[in-house]
Amino acid sequence: MNLLLIIIKLVETPGGDVLCSVRSDGKSVTVNMGTVSFESSKIPVTGNPREVFNEEITINGKTLKYCAATIGNPHCALCLCRNRRLILPDSLGLTLRLIPDFQTK
Repeated sequence: MNLLLIIIKLVETPGGDVLCSVRSDGKSVTVNMGTVSFESSKIPVTGNPREVFNEEITINGKTLKYCAATIGNPHCALCLCRNRRLILPDSLGLTLRLIPDFQTK
């Protein structure tokens, strides 16, 4: 009979402490990243305070829907399910960072 151990470790990150566990057989890692927030003031996204869901943004002449969230660092998820043929440039991340709505003051 093989004994399975779970190793738990507290890891310090810039976003706060994160609790991690690793199975001794190496087949699974679990990380408790904390709570996700969609509040515009916490991400930050400019404009009225709101949850940032299914908003529109125009990039290089294409209007896309996006959601934004934070879990210690900001995330922007583009909804591309209807735009399967849309080809996005590798520089899209930089383009998003330069949009005034996403700039940290």
